[in-house]
Amino acid sequence: MGKKNFKIINASAGSGKTYNLVHEYLKILLENPSNNAFRHSLALTFTNKSVNSMKSRILETLFLLSIESNDVKSYSEDFCNFFNISKKELASRSMFILKKIFLEYGAFSVITLDKFSHRLVRTFYREFNLPFGFEVSLDLESLIEETIDSILD
Repeated sequence: MGKKNFKIINASAGSGKTYNLVHEYLKILLENPSNNAFRHSLALTFTNKSVNSMKSRILETLFLLSIESNDVKSYSEDFCNFFNISKKELASRSMFILKKIFLEYGAFSVITLDKFSHRLVRTFYREFNLPFGFEVSLDLESLIEETIDSILD
């Protein structure tokens, strides 16, 4: 897998990160709607709020593209030019992808970095010498108590 398979957008708040991420994600999906690209694509962000915003924007944009709405004119014109397709073809591809995502929503991977890291650790728990049913605790108070108890023992 080469570097061309990764797109990193690093910018300050309010600079259009979500717009650009949605644009790039949709470009991947729309390139070949029958290849289930959403099942093999991963978008990472920092907060659950960002995850929900991105998922909503992706689905909403696909829907608006599928009905040829003027609300997504900039996306529509850009994608039609980029793929050299008509608005009808773009609408058709968008609806096809939207239906596939709804049917396989669990494979629609827009997640937080924390969740991604947790999935990796769960996958490789043996290599990390962790017990099978390990848990991640975010209860700071109990962690401090457990650490103190361990030190005292």
